[in-house]
Amino acid sequence: IKMAFDTSVVAYADDYAYNTAFLDPGPVVEGGAITALASDLAVASATTSGAEVYMITFTFAVLDSAALGVREAFSQLEVVELRNTGANLIAADTAGVFYDRRGGAQLTGQVDVEAVAVVGAFAYAADPELVNTAPLTGSAVATQVRVIEHYNRAASSSAEATSSYACASDAADVLSVN
Repeated sequence: IKMAFDTSVVAYADDYAYNTAFLDPGPVVEGGAITALASDLAVASATTSGAEVYMITFTFAVLDSAALGVREAFSQLEVVELRNTGANLIAADTAGVFYDRRGGAQLTGQVDVEAVAVVGAFAYAADPELVNTAPLTGSAVATQVRVIEHYNRAASSSAEATSSYACASDAADVLSVN
């Protein structure tokens, strides 16, 4: 199997999974190309027959320096040669396909490169209960509220926000985080 990838958008993460009916393909990466060789079948298996045969999954990481927007990151996926346990040729010089956000089989693989952004915030009080005793005592009530931000990239850890959030309410029984 051969495939090209755009080194200005993604980097091979040195991680792969393969159909265990085949021997370990041991991918080799050179520049913007990756080659994997499954020279023999390890066992005869129903998972190695049919119109669609899962062979290998490569893991890539989007580079921090990648330009924002939709990028054609993968191309030229090709099965150079595939033989069954009897050494019969099943496929040769056959184009592989990519499945991405566009849906369906594609000859190139796209990725959406977005800036890291906050997609949610979880606010919680340090005390287990917020009790407004101000109407009883006449003194303002304050408690620490912590806010954890969550980002649109799984690799970005959630982090405690240190600014840009405020808690306020004009109603005695309502509190909101803005």
